[in-house]
Amino acid sequence: HTPHALSRTVLDEIELTYERAHWVTQNSKFRSPHDIPIASSLHHYYAYHQARATLGNLRYVYVDIGDALAQRRLDRLVARRDFDTFCINDTVVPEDPDAQARMVKRFLDDYFPV
Repeated sequence: HTPHALSRTVLDEIELTYERAHWVTQNSKFRSPHDIPIASSLHHYYAYHQARATLGNLRYVYVDIGDALAQRRLDRLVARRDFDTFCINDTVVPEDPDAQARMVKRFLDDYFPV
């Protein structure tokens, strides 16, 4: 749930080098423990060990809008703006989907006023 900088040439090499595993992951209808996390792990390790990637730092936060503390976390994001990126996700069906939608809309309008 974070952005990942990827190189198309590295991705092409991974697809050729790990052809079978790549095919299995690509053709899975649902996530599986047998899938390989290409974008979030394999690409980075593969490129790094070939001296084609550098280490970096990204300050990020994950907010589950189904969590009781979601409003507080969203308010903090607007007030401090001290993360490079954030992910807003829902993991459960809300009791009041309209209230949840209003909370997210209010946050997005405050965070991105233009």
